[in-house]
Amino acid sequence: MSDRYPKMSAGSDIGSSRGAILRLFGVILIILGALDIMLSWRGGFEVFSFHVMLFVTGQVLYVIGAIRRRDRPDMNQSAATASGDSGGVKLAQNRNFQPQRKQ
Repeated sequence: MSDRYPKMSAGSDIGSSRGAILRLFGVILIILGALDIMLSWRGGFEVFSFHVMLFVTGQVLYVIGAIRRRDRPDMNQSAATASGDSGGVKLAQNRNFQPQRKQ
């Protein structure tokens, strides 16, 4: 693990919600923009570029938050590889599983 991320103990939640605020704010802007667009459209009014920009800005913020969450180190994965446990072997074994049919 690089020095970029702080070392965390097993019970620590520091960094586990990375990008959550950006994603939440993005979802709020998406909902507000969509509601404004739908109400303007339903009311027969012109859809203003401000409403579209709310929607697009919400999507951008959500994507940035998702990327930040994806880039965080996964502590469970590093612990599994350190102990030698590989989840891929179990997955490969389950692919060949054939359920027996009841007669």
